[in-house]
Amino acid sequence: MSSYALEKAMWTVGTSPEEAQKFRQSPVTYAEQFNLDADEKVSLATLAVGDMARRGASTLLLLMGFMAVNGPGGMGEYMQRMNQK
Repeated sequence: MSSYALEKAMWTVGTSPEEAQKFRQSPVTYAEQFNLDADEKVSLATLAVGDMARRGASTLLLLMGFMAVNGPGGMGEYMQRMNQK
């Protein structure tokens, strides 16, 4: 389990519109490029931000990446996912 790798992935998505577009096109393929275990890849590909936060990833980086992929209208969904078990 590597919160660093999750954070790196979310930073990359959140700071580059091109990377956010690549993620939207194929989240599973996108997740493969990072040094993540199988469960972390699923969390990243599905944007399971609550799970990633429980794994130690920064909630600010998670929010940044989530919003880059889903746009500013995604805040409600982000909050719901943050509270999912």
